[in-house]
Amino acid sequence: MKTAMDFQWKTQPDEIDSRSQIAHAAPGQRHHAGEQEALRRGDRPVNQQFEGSIGKSFLDLAVKELS
Repeated sequence: MKTAMDFQWKTQPDEIDSRSQIAHAAPGQRHHAGEQEALRRGDRPVNQQFEGSIGKSFLDLAVKELS
């Protein structure tokens, strides 16, 4: 347990800085190009599920704004 806590205390500040930079980056810079495409592929089943109730145009707008 002590080893894990020591590791956590040592690495946590760097992780917080790294995550903070990602969170404050422009939306298109949050992920690498390959990651963006993987996320889009992963979203397709969800988008298809809600397309009927939310509407395709709204989903397309959301994807565009979040990309």
